[in-house]
Amino acid sequence: MKKDNIIQFICFETNIDYHEFAGIMENYIKKNKQEKEEIMVLKTTKGRFRYVSRHIAPSADFRFIFNKGRNNEVATNTSLRIVQAGGYKPLQVEYYPESKNELTEVIAFVNKEQFDISAFREMEGYQHLNIYEAYFESCNYSYILEFFIEEAAAENLIKQIKEQPLNSETGMYRECLELVC
Repeated sequence: MKKDNIIQFICFETNIDYHEFAGIMENYIKKNKQEKEEIMVLKTTKGRFRYVSRHIAPSADFRFIFNKGRNNEVATNTSLRIVQAGGYKPLQVEYYPESKNELTEVIAFVNKEQFDISAFREMEGYQHLNIYEAYFESCNYSYILEFFIEEAAAENLIKQIKEQPLNSETGMYRECLELVC
């Protein structure tokens, strides 16, 4: 992942099972001629968003994926609510899983602009931390933080995050290896 990339995070609130969701994503990838290497889909083990997708694009070639509108077949044909988190610039990238990853990912969607994110760097138990800052004014969150951690330590990390004075959504996710995942 390059520093000049924009990473788009899309969150999915739904109760559909993984196989149906995987079919939707595979159809989307084919229809929109997306490169599978540019997309990672995560499935929650604990969190508000059942699935989160991360799309990587060079800043010169960025376009919103799953736009809201009448022609969005994905949302209208299923019980799926799409939440566009927005486009983010990487501030710190310590880790990017390229293959089967045994680490759990804890994602914090942070909703406070004037917050000292150094407090997150001082949290205990995680192995790697990626930090993304909102690139567009229309982003739903100020920062998105990806912590890579052993599953046994993830609950403690979520507790540490929730103790911070901010409005955030936090969840535990695993990469969906069967799709592009």
